[in-house]
Amino acid sequence: MARDDYVLEALIKALQRKVSGFKKEPQEIQHHLANLIWDSNLKRRRHKVYDGYMAISFQELYSKFGRTGFKEVNERLGLFEVVEQWSKKEKRTKGYKLTGKAQTIKSQFLNANIRRLDDLVGSNGVPLNTPPKAVASKDMDGITASKWKHIKFRSSIKVDEEALIRLRKHLRAVKRDMVAGHWAGDLFFKEETQGHVDYCLEVISQVVKMANTKTAGKGYVIHRYVESKAGRLYAKKINLQTTPTAVKQAALHGLWEYDFENCHYAIFQQLAAQAGMGCPNIEEYLARKKEVREQIAREVQITEKEAKFALIAIMYGARASHRKTDAIPEAIGDRAKVLYTHPLFAGLMKEIKAGRKEIIKNWPNTGRTTYMNAMGKRIGKKEKAEEILAHLIQGEEARMLHIALDLYPEQIQLLQHDGFATSERIDRRKISNEIKEQTGFDMALSEEQIHLSEQLIFSKV
Repeated sequence: MARDDYVLEALIKALQRKVSGFKKEPQEIQHHLANLIWDSNLKRRRHKVYDGYMAISFQELYSKFGRTGFKEVNERLGLFEVVEQWSKKEKRTKGYKLTGKAQTIKSQFLNANIRRLDDLVGSNGVPLNTPPKAVASKDMDGITASKWKHIKFRSSIKVDEEALIRLRKHLRAVKRDMVAGHWAGDLFFKEETQGHVDYCLEVISQVVKMANTKTAGKGYVIHRYVESKAGRLYAKKINLQTTPTAVKQAALHGLWEYDFENCHYAIFQQLAAQAGMGCPNIEEYLARKKEVREQIAREVQITEKEAKFALIAIMYGARASHRKTDAIPEAIGDRAKVLYTHPLFAGLMKEIKAGRKEIIKNWPNTGRTTYMNAMGKRIGKKEKAEEILAHLIQGEEARMLHIALDLYPEQIQLLQHDGFATSERIDRRKISNEIKEQTGFDMALSEEQIHLSEQLIFSKV
């Protein structure tokens, strides 16, 4: 059994009670179905084409259920609605969504009062007695993840259950007002939809459930990471790396958060300088990031959040496309046409395109057919230049996180791609100095104590 292949035993029992025929299925099949139901709202599973559906690869279904096993068991139990249209050419999988019956069972389970700590069980039905190691032994491609092997840090995070429950009460009140047509936004969820509120509510309840297991202990949530093709660490299952900001603030209330400032642009600018290219537009952006975002947002008539998305997107290869399905037009619609002609944005795009070419051309760790990034991860020379650059930048980003973990393995609780959360305040200058010593990069860290808003802390909802 894989150490990250676990599910709450109480969820399996709920399905046994409420789904006719579920208990008759083999134990391993029950386990896999419960896992899919539990993971159905994960961001990483969201289907790129069919809104409201999840994507499950054929390979995953085959490995867990056999060639036609999932279809057969789903016909018997009626747990998933399936969109059968798929395309190998377009890399589009079938779409899967919980039926009304399955979603009701999941919601009832999540909203039920917690009376005792629950077991996490594997596909063999055996309880998981201790949390698995923080980093999986194999990366996303099934190759041994050697770069993170020697680092030892906690695989379970202490969360603030009381703050999470208070936020859940607040969101339930928000939802009631939305349904009644009386809600006009508040300070924290001003622009959100009912769908987003429903998503936050489900995630909060899942985190609270996972904070009540015998495996991790009362108040602790297991976090298991897997290494990506570029060396980044991605948290699996329900986790605080990918939850909405308000949920993370509640769960980690009182902890300290550190972020590498302007991470991707700072790395790019310094890599370009090493290749002999100056980037005045990027330097201006790095010097006054917030002002530049606000100016672009104001003059293009988009939100600052949308401006931030577009600025990150062009660093990862988004082009000045007008197709509605491409990244920037999909995010901001027709305003993309105005954005592409904005002097600041256009200047950044021009420098990124030119700098990408120079960085790749001058990359030192180059083989006959591949480039190797700072985490020892290779990418083929025939891949798109945008993908090669992303691979190289993410490798540098992961190396900086690795350095921070080497210095503060006990204090660092949650890993994020360009930062981390700690149990206590640490010396960020020490990390910056060590990064400079090992990599040559000047990299500053921002520091902020994580707080759930006082309005929610002291509210009576």
